[in-house]
Amino acid sequence: MSKYFTPQLVGTISACLIAAGQGAELSNKNLSVVTDDAFPSIVSYTHKPSKSVINGQQKAAKSILLNGKETDYKVTSKSLDAASVEYKLTFAKEKITATLVFTLEEDSLLITMTEVDEQGDAKLHSLDFPENTLYQYKASQKNSSVAMTNRGKDREIIFELKDIVIGNNWRSSEQVPALGSCRYLFGTTGDLALGVASNHHTDTQRTAFAASGKGDDAEFRALMPQLAYREIDSETNEKPFVRVFLTSDRNGDDKATWQDAALVYRETMPKPFGHEETKKIVGQNIAMNFASGAQRPFLSMLDDIKRGYLATDGLEQQVLIKGFSAEGHDSANTDYSGHYNERAGGLRDLQVLTEESRAYNARIGFHINVSEVYPEAHRYDPEIIEMKDGVKKNGWKWLDQSYEIDKHHDMVKGDLQKSFIGMAKDLPDLEFIYVDTYHSNGWPAWKLAELHRSTGLRMGTENNSALDPWSIWAHARKEYGTITRFIWYSDRDIFSDNVLLRSGYGAGFMGWKNQHNFESYINSTFSIGLPSSYLRHYDLLSWEPGVEAIFSDGVVARIEGEEVVVSQDGRKVMSWDLEREKTRLLVPWNPITADKLYLWDKVGCTSSWELPDSWRKYDSVYLYQLTDTGRANEQKIAVNNGTISVSPDAAVPYVIYAKPAGKVREMDFGTAARLRDPGFDSYQLDHWSLTGNQANFKIVNDSKRNPQLNVGAEAGSASQKLRYLQGGKTYAASVWVNVSGDERKASITVTPKGGKPVSNYVTKTDVQMRVPNSKWSKTNFNRIKVVFDLPAGVDEATLSLAAEAGKDGSKVIFDEIRVVESGRSAQAAKHWFYEDFENVDMGCGVFEWCSGERSHLAEANPPYTKDVISGRFSLKTRERNNSTYARTLPATLRFAANTSYTLVCKTLTGEEASGKIEARDGKTVLASADIKSGANTVELTFTTKSEDAYLALTKLSGDWLSIDEVAIDEAK
Repeated sequence: MSKYFTPQLVGTISACLIAAGQGAELSNKNLSVVTDDAFPSIVSYTHKPSKSVINGQQKAAKSILLNGKETDYKVTSKSLDAASVEYKLTFAKEKITATLVFTLEEDSLLITMTEVDEQGDAKLHSLDFPENTLYQYKASQKNSSVAMTNRGKDREIIFELKDIVIGNNWRSSEQVPALGSCRYLFGTTGDLALGVASNHHTDTQRTAFAASGKGDDAEFRALMPQLAYREIDSETNEKPFVRVFLTSDRNGDDKATWQDAALVYRETMPKPFGHEETKKIVGQNIAMNFASGAQRPFLSMLDDIKRGYLATDGLEQQVLIKGFSAEGHDSANTDYSGHYNERAGGLRDLQVLTEESRAYNARIGFHINVSEVYPEAHRYDPEIIEMKDGVKKNGWKWLDQSYEIDKHHDMVKGDLQKSFIGMAKDLPDLEFIYVDTYHSNGWPAWKLAELHRSTGLRMGTENNSALDPWSIWAHARKEYGTITRFIWYSDRDIFSDNVLLRSGYGAGFMGWKNQHNFESYINSTFSIGLPSSYLRHYDLLSWEPGVEAIFSDGVVARIEGEEVVVSQDGRKVMSWDLEREKTRLLVPWNPITADKLYLWDKVGCTSSWELPDSWRKYDSVYLYQLTDTGRANEQKIAVNNGTISVSPDAAVPYVIYAKPAGKVREMDFGTAARLRDPGFDSYQLDHWSLTGNQANFKIVNDSKRNPQLNVGAEAGSASQKLRYLQGGKTYAASVWVNVSGDERKASITVTPKGGKPVSNYVTKTDVQMRVPNSKWSKTNFNRIKVVFDLPAGVDEATLSLAAEAGKDGSKVIFDEIRVVESGRSAQAAKHWFYEDFENVDMGCGVFEWCSGERSHLAEANPPYTKDVISGRFSLKTRERNNSTYARTLPATLRFAANTSYTLVCKTLTGEEASGKIEARDGKTVLASADIKSGANTVELTFTTKSEDAYLALTKLSGDWLSIDEVAIDEAK
């Protein structure tokens, strides 16, 4: 609970026997409203077309709570025009005057606190009107019903008023409290649909109600919600307002339902910033960098976006980056600027990614945290930590222990805004932000939404909770019932997949949850993303779950037997089975301009499709299969009476143009990288100089449709000149390699112009990788790296990949080459080997992960961090006890056979933690040294048996341990 004052939402209800006074009558073409001149309340409403009358506050209301307390007040009122009246509420003792204006609009009444005048020390926080009924109706009236959503589990309840059950357990049952509040509130009576809403954000309960009686005697009243003006003295909210909806049938089904009132809500209430972009997004990815791994370097993401562009003919993409800062996901994630993930490419590569991605219809967003802070964060400050009984309140604990943030204090202090605005300035092409684990309400939530709006960044969040209604994307999807989905269907992508309406984002291929399958991404894009985005282009007008949904412009989704059929003006657009596994579609894109048509058939069979009206004029059209390299296999298809017949392959996307589409857009894979096409995504070797039989080199997709360079059994090499190098600097070049079949040498070599080559190699890759969230996890790929220096004045070097000859059927596979600026430790020249973790390009330096996801390079942030031994970084683990969490490989540290070595390193642990360092050869332990609790120096001498010898780190007990300054020398 925040230490700041948070007022109550709903006060008590007390009866008053005095009849409400007659005041100004507001009028427009649809409604007339009678107000009370002595109190800011509504006496009655008349819906002119139907002549229906709805009662408001029938007995004079007197009670007003100022900041939650009864106090004396004076009310004066005056008409402003035919449709508006003004009330001035004066609290003489507190020297506060609040002005309320009631304004009648087409199908709603808007109540706004337009002005607050505070002449004394007292500040207006909130106004409550406990006796003030906005509208009321009884079960005995025709067509009386209620539709509302509760917060908590986002459950809803829709019922006929005569069936109401009053009780105190409505969060987990069908009971409704006698006095309560809810997020969305609608109802019907007679020929009218009703509703009420507000911008109250001290709590997500933005409406209030009272219920009484049962059966035909049941009565329901919508109450005036609290007008919340401020939570803390120094800051005010946006101007509080309440809106009452009154309408007859709006969607053409000849009856008034809660959905008609919800349509008025949709038309009149503020929409979240950037909502218009929601319908455009088709393909979605979550890219994951985590635990220092740089599993998806920023420039690699750009190449992935280009792959998606080609394979979908430019469908809009959204990429959420988890791990743009520090060591990746959940590391210093409150640092929005000035602490970018250097191992993944840093600010420079982020700028390239966000700027260039726009040319490929991609939108880039970041995952941030506003709720928890880690000690390694630059923005860590004891002042913003939430305290409980004088102790820091713990948050998420993964790589490190985080602490919960006092959101009011953090927002008031202002460092959050500075860091956020810094991010927006650094990356002007960034498009959206995902706010993780945000579960609080109130002023800080609204301020956060306003911060997004002011910087032009759309906002998403983990689920539809505290940041409703400002977020437009959610990570943890739920059904959320019919009410929330109906209101926000086209504006907010927050829902799980629905049999009629679709939604959800399916599988990606950029690493989150170890998703790396490009084929799965294509399937999700066309089976889920495209149907969802098509439907979102139209307004949802009425929806009968499990039966049909009717949209604007003649679009209908209807269950017909065992499938859902979507049509527009009777023309079938798409269909899918009830399990949503067999999507078939011919969709114009975009749905408004229909520049081209997408064809997708998950089953694959000959079928006929009627073309959109704007295409019926053509005698023929041109069909292209969409492949990894874009449009291919052009077919001219005859049009007969506006219909085409096609025979698509199963689960293969196609695009149709009215005229020949022309040449596929050329892709510059490796933009801003020091090597062209570093992931072989072009499926060409034009940038490489090959030695040996050229037929021995092939770019082949793996089982996840990821292109890789395969070198067959013959010897051969591929070389390319590097670019963007500077003389006098040090660089690291690496490649992932898999030696498939019998042992053979596979190497990477960099030769500076006029200098000596620097090389590294493997002869086998028999250790399964465990890099978390990497596409190499659970494969036998190893990463081999070389570090090379360029003399001053030399800015050229050549990189070569080579494979020695192997037995028939064997192959060496290369993928993901990376060249980055690096450095060398001053201590390195003094030892046979030295690792201080200060110049790691990606991963854990000389070590590779063995298991788990709780090891990373801890970063020093004195005086708050206690886990770094020296310098800026140490290798830290919080892995489970009695587990080997990291090891070396010959690719990272090659020992000579039958040679003695001495290792000396420094260790540091948490309280009562311990571990051990072992030298091993296969399953044989050559030597072992204990890591004891506290700060220690560890020494280990061992003699190898073969080049397969390696070092292994094991955590035995306690919470965490760190290692640093690993020096190895041949034993004397």
